[in-house]
Amino acid sequence: MFRRSKDPLRHFVNSRVVIASAGHTWRGLLTGSDGTWILLESVEYVNEFGVTSPADGQLLLRADRVEYLQIIPHRFSEVV
Repeated sequence: MFRRSKDPLRHFVNSRVVIASAGHTWRGLLTGSDGTWILLESVEYVNEFGVTSPADGQLLLRADRVEYLQIIPHRFSEVV
């Protein structure tokens, strides 16, 4: 689905991320990015109080609508 590109996020595929987009916050596993779209799996919705709700399937977000992106280092991704 994603072609090889110069997208800087390609180095962080298979990393856990937190993304805010269009007023919503999501946490999940970055599985693809091509500069236009960001693909997440194992996604959780995080509300304004920090309460999470699991989402089914994959989430495809437009990269140009991302307001905030945080990459969680692998050494912290297993901490609950």
